[in-house]
Amino acid sequence: MIPNGNRVAVVLAFACATIASPAGAHWQFTKWGMTPAQVIEASNGTASGGDGAKAGRGDDTVEAIGTYVAGETSFTTKFWFGHQGLSMVALQLRDDGKCLDVQRDLLAKYGEPVERTGSSGLQRRMWVDKPSGNRVGLLNTDVGFCQVEYSPLVSSTGAGL
Repeated sequence: MIPNGNRVAVVLAFACATIASPAGAHWQFTKWGMTPAQVIEASNGTASGGDGAKAGRGDDTVEAIGTYVAGETSFTTKFWFGHQGLSMVALQLRDDGKCLDVQRDLLAKYGEPVERTGSSGLQRRMWVDKPSGNRVGLLNTDVGFCQVEYSPLVSSTGAGL
């Protein structure tokens, strides 16, 4: 039994520990800034070493690849790393016919996107998940590519955006 004086301190400590802040934001079992080895270990066997690919992310590279399943929807997961560690998690839909379902789920969870861009055959939507401190993006094309991207709302210098 916790004495009354200490009970308030325990409740306050628990409340402070559970408040999401951008510095503590993450995706699933990962934390922003983790090393590839830490991501692979935390994945419980769902991720392994990546191919080091660079694709329009500056110096960031794919250093871990895995799988993620949400209900009946399966994704190939690419973990992007930069100088500060884990910088983005990209979930590429394995069954591109389910992209509208993924879009509907994102709209239900986050509401209307804060940004929409599009060009011939390419659409991008972006949401801001302030409680989790994440930027969430949906990128899809007319030729069957559909990817959800999670990245922190803080910059590499730690400043909030």
